[in-house]
Amino acid sequence: MDFYVDLSKEKLPKESSTLFFNKKDIEKIDDNLIVSYKNSFYNFVFPNFNSIDFDFFISICCLLKEKGSVLVDIDYKFLLKLINSKKRYSKKEFFTEFKNFTDKAINIYFINKAIDNNSNRNYTYCSVFSKIELNEKEGRLIFLLNDVFFDILNNFKNGFYSSFLLKTFLSLKRKYSKMLYILLVQFIYKGSFYIDLKDFYFYLSLDLNAYKNLGVLEQRILNPIIDELQTIPNLINLSYQKIKKDKTNPKSKVIALHFTF
Repeated sequence: MDFYVDLSKEKLPKESSTLFFNKKDIEKIDDNLIVSYKNSFYNFVFPNFNSIDFDFFISICCLLKEKGSVLVDIDYKFLLKLINSKKRYSKKEFFTEFKNFTDKAINIYFINKAIDNNSNRNYTYCSVFSKIELNEKEGRLIFLLNDVFFDILNNFKNGFYSSFLLKTFLSLKRKYSKMLYILLVQFIYKGSFYIDLKDFYFYLSLDLNAYKNLGVLEQRILNPIIDELQTIPNLINLSYQKIKKDKTNPKSKVIALHFTF
């Protein structure tokens, strides 16, 4: 499988207006909000994200689906309702939480890897957020995304894309479950997904030294992920198989994972 797609060929929309989400818009939030994006989404790297960081980010993606390139202005109470937070935050507590998210979100990037005809490696990196502003006094969050990322959230006519209910994603508690769900959902129609082990480590930002032992990886990461994702209707039968370099040798090195569902 080619784990990377060429984002450099994406068309770049131009910035337009400001999109507001105020307290009065809370009543418009329902259980059927859909998250959609192009499948090139898995080119993105989320450094040190935790579970609530992913809830913030995917919820923002849900708001911006098919909205064009806009500056976004969100009231913090609207965002709290959107992520269906069970915790009661004061304004100060929320901004501390969101500030922690912002410190990491500003470093979200996508990476494009390519090899030319002479086997020279080419890497392209681009940040997701062009601007993030937090106004604690007014309770507002203002941000602008990179144009290439807007294209991933807006133009579904040309290319494959993924869709799922926001509430399904928010129901997952573990950050690794959320990450694998994002990856698997685009292959639901196939019923299976194959990934090189090195790409699996990279995508989940796993410490190679901490999880060098495959038994530790299975006990601490893979098995808890499977248990949680099996609570989702489309993934009830989720399981995985370890693919070895030499299938005829039981002691051969594991080089990939094959998920079926």
